[in-house]
Amino acid sequence: MFSKIKTWLVPLFTLMVVVGLGVFLTFNGPTADLDSRANNNGSVQVSAAEDEAKEMSFYKLASAGSVLFNKELAPQADEAKGLGQFQSQSNAGVTGGLLGFGDGNKTKGLTGFFNSLLSSSSASMSYDSIGAVENKAQGSNNLKTQGYIYLGASLKDLGLDSTDTDGGLGFGRYLVGIPVILVFLLSYLVTVFFTVTATILKWFNPFALFYTAATMLVPSTSGFLGGESMPGWMNSIAPLFTNLYLGMKDIGLYFTIPVSVALMLAGVLLFKKSPGGEGAWGRLKKIILRLLFIFFGIPILGSTYTMSLDMMSSYSANNPAGDLINKTFIDFKAWAQDNRLDLAGHRISYDVGEGAAKGDTINMTTAITGDVNNRTGKNMGELSTVMSTMMRYMSSEKYYASDFETYVKSKMIGDKDIGEKFKKYKDADGIRDIEDLNNDPFFGTFGGGLYFDGDQVWNTGGRFDSKDSRVTMSAIAMYNYLSTKFDKTNLVVFSNEKASSGLVREHHLSVNLVGSGFQSFFIWLDLIMSMLVLIVIGFYYAIGILINNISRMMQIVLAVPFAAVGMLSQIAKVVGYTAVMIAEVLISMLVYSVAVSVIMDFNNILTGVVRPLVDTIPVVGHIISILLIIIKVILFILVLQLRLLELEVILLKHLVTLLHK
Repeated sequence: MFSKIKTWLVPLFTLMVVVGLGVFLTFNGPTADLDSRANNNGSVQVSAAEDEAKEMSFYKLASAGSVLFNKELAPQADEAKGLGQFQSQSNAGVTGGLLGFGDGNKTKGLTGFFNSLLSSSSASMSYDSIGAVENKAQGSNNLKTQGYIYLGASLKDLGLDSTDTDGGLGFGRYLVGIPVILVFLLSYLVTVFFTVTATILKWFNPFALFYTAATMLVPSTSGFLGGESMPGWMNSIAPLFTNLYLGMKDIGLYFTIPVSVALMLAGVLLFKKSPGGEGAWGRLKKIILRLLFIFFGIPILGSTYTMSLDMMSSYSANNPAGDLINKTFIDFKAWAQDNRLDLAGHRISYDVGEGAAKGDTINMTTAITGDVNNRTGKNMGELSTVMSTMMRYMSSEKYYASDFETYVKSKMIGDKDIGEKFKKYKDADGIRDIEDLNNDPFFGTFGGGLYFDGDQVWNTGGRFDSKDSRVTMSAIAMYNYLSTKFDKTNLVVFSNEKASSGLVREHHLSVNLVGSGFQSFFIWLDLIMSMLVLIVIGFYYAIGILINNISRMMQIVLAVPFAAVGMLSQIAKVVGYTAVMIAEVLISMLVYSVAVSVIMDFNNILTGVVRPLVDTIPVVGHIISILLIIIKVILFILVLQLRLLELEVILLKHLVTLLHK
């Protein structure tokens, strides 16, 4: 019995000793000491890094500004010390830096008097309360924040800015974005087809066949092909046409011209008039016309025709569909990041009582959108830019306050003074004691600003390129804006650290479809219809130019040798058909550009007329929206009919008649 116990007791005891020894060495041995020191050092380094990061965060500065504002508005005059240089600030681009989220864990002081906490990570402020108390802070005489709050409210109302949670599905955005991408790709093919058409017409330029002969006669006209060389495929057959033209030219110079001069002189001397009853001056004009065509006809006609093709190539580089998208979708990220919501010279009329933008501003929604996008330097005519913008729209990409903070800090690298300011502005007193507020890298705008005069929001400022750029809003004001949701009557500012999930707070969307409610739907529908109209017109005109001009090229090639002899009917044919080909290109481009302008103007009509009607009488507004789109289709049909008038035939008849006279 003892032996059996011994057989399992000894191994068990040995195992316990080994495990115990391992545990002891793990926590008390030299290796453990090294690990402990490493962990301690690591924790110290991490802690120091975290403290430094917290010390140099926009969140802390925004919290300090909010605490200062709340403290000075609270009924404790014995402790209030004023707002420093903020007291005399009518520039809301600066005072917006006081309307952030006050975090008591970051900044000591009063955080809940003026902005009412909705939760531990959000607070609300009503616009009426801001207007009522902003001038009641102790010692304040000109403090204004309304430009900041009504800018946010008006941009929300116009659809230039919108917010959503990170959990938003955004399925509707795919329904909006996919048709736009598909139609834009078709419109992009139109510009490509215009370019290809111009290239094909240059390849088959009939005057290139006579290029060598023309330059041999008048060397100074060697550039009449627009500086381009003869198409390669013509090199093998060009000598044939060169010799043919020179031979016919000799016949014209040494036979036709002398005979014409002789007949003219004989008629004048013997019969007092030329044969056929034509006067001497009429016969002389024809002789001069023959000489001018032989020496200068091909270079002049060739250079004019080539110039029209160059104009067609340059015009096709501009995709009007890109302009339509540029006025329909706003790149809010680029606008906020690079231009701090600069209004591009526009003023926004805002009705405080209604909590909505006024009619004159609504009329300019698409114009404001286009000008704002243009200020960001984005070219919506480029395929890559449109695709990138629409993908960001469909994916409901957000532009976070932290993204903005990182971008601004990237402009401050290497500036030792920045770190000192971070440390100095650690609390409300530090914010109050800012000495040169207007030129402060965090709270100043360096001469720019944002204002509200009781009726309009307007700004001064420009692009943010460095920490001392003249901008609309200060860095902290812009940071607060990106942390805020603006509604008709109040704003909700969110904590960027306390919110445990993106599902419970809202962020600003990176790209927005302008307009609100049904207005945005009709703007989108008008965009689709407009691009479809441009696609059909573009393909129709380009194909017409290509087919008609190629058919006339053959007639020009056949007529040039006989025109070189001096046959006036053939000269008229060459000049007439060349004029028609030039008119085909220029008139088509002109009508196309007029169609584009009309379509662009209809977008403004939709935003200006439909929005007020939809707000007041929804049914009437929707009916008018549909009627406007139908009118656009009718105008499109009229544009096609204008193309079918064949104006070039009329022009040709007049030219032939003129030349014969």
